[in-house]
Amino acid sequence: MTESSQTSRNPSSADVVIKPKRSWSQAFKVYAQPTSLRMLALGFSAGLPLLLVLGTLSFRLREAGIDRTTIGYLSWVGLA
Repeated sequence: MTESSQTSRNPSSADVVIKPKRSWSQAFKVYAQPTSLRMLALGFSAGLPLLLVLGTLSFRLREAGIDRTTIGYLSWVGLA
């Protein structure tokens, strides 16, 4: 390679743009916006019934005397 082709690949120091660092509070302000809070609430409400149903079902199946491997297979089927 020639020297001119090597210098064209390396950016000069004038081409590099350094962005100012954000503080933690500025980074978390994104999550305080109404759209982000709505999506957080929807995600929580979508996962909560699944947790409650599967937790209650596995507890009741254990009380009924069904072994844990069978309960595990049933939960896999339920999630599929």
